[in-house]
Amino acid sequence: MLRSARIEAMSLSQSTIGFQPLKRGSATRSAATRLWVIVLPSMAEPFVSSNPHAFLRPIYRRLAADRTLHLLAEPHQYERLVAAVAKVSEHHAALMREHSAPAKQAILRHLASAESLRPGEPEVDLWRLRKGHRELVCVAVYLPVGVDVRVLEAVDIRKTQLVKDGPHAELAAEWKNKSEAAGWA
Repeated sequence: MLRSARIEAMSLSQSTIGFQPLKRGSATRSAATRLWVIVLPSMAEPFVSSNPHAFLRPIYRRLAADRTLHLLAEPHQYERLVAAVAKVSEHHAALMREHSAPAKQAILRHLASAESLRPGEPEVDLWRLRKGHRELVCVAVYLPVGVDVRVLEAVDIRKTQLVKDGPHAELAAEWKNKSEAAGWA
């Protein structure tokens, strides 16, 4: 699965938006947020792209903390994963129950591989602006239903919008431009 993510990142880096080749930048994976953040030297802001299984990572991490999970056969591991997902989203759990055996095996291996590489952050900072002693922070958080783009001031949510995937999170740049026009730097 990591190979397919690299291909996704490379295809994004060669898009018409004007990204530089991926080899000149770095790609990091954010676990709980189901996001790929690609930060290239010429970019001032991170680029957000979707990974369809990232919301499973914190759930899988909690399950994998119990070492006995890995002693179970893969079908039983998957049943435990689905049961844990059902506590968060019954809809997603129902969809996961319908997966084929190879798909179930691939999801488990993807999650195990992703966790072995590096646990991710719960949210991704997209930008920060200051005005006096105040600070606005724009973050992207992956939820089972999409990516929640939020602008926070201290602990207060100033703006929030749920988008279906990472590429639709471009509204964060619009919010940044409006905030800068209002005197934030």
